[in-house]
Amino acid sequence: MSREVEGKMIQVNWGDSVINIHLGKLDLDMDVDELTKIHYHNLVGEMLTVSVLLNRVGVIRADCEDAAKRAKAHYDYKIADSREAIAQSLVEYTEDSKGQRKASKPTVAAIDAAISKDPALYSLKKIQLSKERDFAHMDNLYWSIKSKDGKINAMYHSLKPEDHEQYLVEEVINGMLIKRIKNTIK
Repeated sequence: MSREVEGKMIQVNWGDSVINIHLGKLDLDMDVDELTKIHYHNLVGEMLTVSVLLNRVGVIRADCEDAAKRAKAHYDYKIADSREAIAQSLVEYTEDSKGQRKASKPTVAAIDAAISKDPALYSLKKIQLSKERDFAHMDNLYWSIKSKDGKINAMYHSLKPEDHEQYLVEEVINGMLIKRIKNTIK
């Protein structure tokens, strides 16, 4: 799944500096461990970017959940649509002792077995399961970043703006470029 959020810049006043956060494309091909670990050498950078990261991943998580639900709805619809035709194809006709033609209807288990063997429905089921797996992965990532956000928020109170010099490193963190410029407004 690829979802890109194009470049924006956010300016934050921090102490006597202005910090520019450049939001580039969110690259989900990055190392998930890098997204979920706390970079203690750059706590201010973490504080400034983790909520944006959480929001981005939350939007992708919602898209994955929607795709999984749509795939399930499509699969359920196709089963309901096919059930009658499959049931009709399983009806067996026999003649009784009087020469009367009798229909023997299939059991629910026989219909369910035929549905599970249908190649088109099996393919739709695999798609549904794949979408559910994608959602589970994004849900896991979302909750991992949510945990990171909570931990960073707890650390927030220990930092003072005048101490930010030692806790802000200019680098890419959480998929966003952090740059510091001196504030010219006094």
